[in-house]
Amino acid sequence: MVSSILIYIFYFLLLLLIPFFFHKKKAGAILFVLIFTAQFNVTCLIKLGITFSFFEVALLITSILIFIEQVYKKCWSCRISNVDIVFFLFLIFSFISVCIAFCRLLFGDLQLTSEYSTIPGVRSIMSLNKPLFYLLIIPVRNYISSQLSYDIYKEKFLKYLTYSGIIPSIAVVLQYLSIGFVVVHNNPSYSENVFKVVSYIGLRPVGLSNEAAGHCYELFFCLLGLFFSYYQRIISRSTFLLLYSLFFVSVILSISRTGLLFFIAYSAYAYMKHSGVSMKGILVLIFMGSFFTLLLGNLHIGGFNLFDRLLSTTDVEADLSTIERYGLAHALVNLAIDKSMVLGVGIYNYFYYLKFYLPDYMKDLVYERGFPLPSFNFIVQLWAEFGLPIFLLFMYMVVKYIRKCKNSFINEWFLSLFLFALSFQILNFSIPFVILLYPQLKKKII
Repeated sequence: MVSSILIYIFYFLLLLLIPFFFHKKKAGAILFVLIFTAQFNVTCLIKLGITFSFFEVALLITSILIFIEQVYKKCWSCRISNVDIVFFLFLIFSFISVCIAFCRLLFGDLQLTSEYSTIPGVRSIMSLNKPLFYLLIIPVRNYISSQLSYDIYKEKFLKYLTYSGIIPSIAVVLQYLSIGFVVVHNNPSYSENVFKVVSYIGLRPVGLSNEAAGHCYELFFCLLGLFFSYYQRIISRSTFLLLYSLFFVSVILSISRTGLLFFIAYSAYAYMKHSGVSMKGILVLIFMGSFFTLLLGNLHIGGFNLFDRLLSTTDVEADLSTIERYGLAHALVNLAIDKSMVLGVGIYNYFYYLKFYLPDYMKDLVYERGFPLPSFNFIVQLWAEFGLPIFLLFMYMVVKYIRKCKNSFINEWFLSLFLFALSFQILNFSIPFVILLYPQLKKKII
């Protein structure tokens, strides 16, 4: 209980210190606050149409202070990067899909049930308020760039991203020990519409997220920062090994199949990328692979053998959770093929039609009337909501602008997002938008 209170005090203190950091021109400290709070989403501080977690509050405070300073100094500038354009494209195509879906409903090309009370177009706009709000990151990044050199900014970003995974990982360990680590769940983005205090005594650890997969998803980008920080000599070898061990232990304790798969696969990729393909490198990978296989094969956590649990990822009928994940992804494919080969059903409107396309092997799963079905494949979801032509155009333009960045960290960030998007709805979290804070040498002034 005490440890969780201390963590909450720490995050609240970060928010309170933002005006002080701004007054003292401590741009690096502001970056620290933003990156650290992005890891803590499950607790919502304010609900005003848009949900304000620690990260949203930190971003809002910083943006207001920057706006006041710019008004006072009468200094206005707006610099956008290729990464910004990727998110602009998402918003532009999303609004186009809303208009298309409205026309399809108007002319009877789409049929709605009375199960959901919210109008599809309204639902789309409500769901887009978070990506729209996160555009405030752009002027914040421009402010930090004006205070720090590119090299120092990049170094601080990678280092803070790496260190931001420490507290969530420690939280997982404390939850696993069942000592009463308390987390407040009340974020509607995670379907936590009711204020709920969870002590995690005898429950599966989830860190500072809403579920184990969410913790591993957010922590993975800290792992990305960890490898880049180490290979760019921002952190020492001993720090790398210590943090890697902490992160990996937290993933093991969370019993997340997706987390284990991503951590092991990326670790092997990062090692081969920086060490080069050689006989020594291959032998090291074989040794480490054998070691982890033996380790996971002899570990039993929460009644699961970890190696068997990892293998169950490919078994559709492994458990109800796996059936649901595969089944809802299957239903999205059926919806996309039937309704969205040309025109889409509108951004975040997939669940209005999804129940009609559930596969037979999901017959044992019962959903309450009016409950929006979750999406376990955001890529296919975009196909269904944008329509195939717009979806393909969007993906082409995303790849085009990411390649223009000519930055391996940005490439791996977006590739990781794409792979995670194949298994769940990635934009419910703040972490995908943190890349907007990453500095870039080439900027376009508008």
